[in-house]
Amino acid sequence: MITPFRVDRLHEQTRDHHHPHYTHATKDDVNRVTYHFQPFTGDEPEPTHPKRVPSHPDFAPAREFLATMYRQARDLWQAARYLRALTATTNGASELWDTYAQNRTAMEEAFAGLRDTTDLQWHAAVSALVSAHELALAAAEVWDAKAADIARVHHDHRHAALGEQQAYLRAGINAAGWRISSASAYHPWRAGRTPLVAEVRKAIERQREHIRAVADLTGDRTAL
Repeated sequence: MITPFRVDRLHEQTRDHHHPHYTHATKDDVNRVTYHFQPFTGDEPEPTHPKRVPSHPDFAPAREFLATMYRQARDLWQAARYLRALTATTNGASELWDTYAQNRTAMEEAFAGLRDTTDLQWHAAVSALVSAHELALAAAEVWDAKAADIARVHHDHRHAALGEQQAYLRAGINAAGWRISSASAYHPWRAGRTPLVAEVRKAIERQREHIRAVADLTGDRTAL
């Protein structure tokens, strides 16, 4: 059984091999040892288990103590690197997403407005819809470029002891509603078919098909 005294003893026994950020260890009521560290920034060298540790049997508990210490240190270091990269990469993302959302809403509203458009206003309304299509698609392209960078950060730090939502929460980033797929979805060979761009293209085509159907039924050959 691990006792507070034993934790203190292991702490002293391994003093020469502590990670620089480690401060102390404590034991709770359910016999669980907690290692305490100074905050990591991610700029530090990757924590690696010290090589010159006594190998005699009496030092076995201390070796286990050190192994856990360095494993936790590495987890904290990886998380710090992840959060630092995520914070830097998401800078400006909220504004880009808001711009996309506004343009997408304007596109949907322009299409919905066609139902109440008079014959005299029809061509002008369709022209306005085409402009809305272009703005929404351009905003989607800009967003997907940013999303590709964010997805790459998630991919590069996939082994960190943090899930994506945990990382956003820890970094204080409100990513609610953001459309971000896996890194592979933004591969260069998918140019023009990245996730949000593909979604907007499909929406545009559905709207154009509707307009063409109306034109066919009404005999208007000047529609899209």
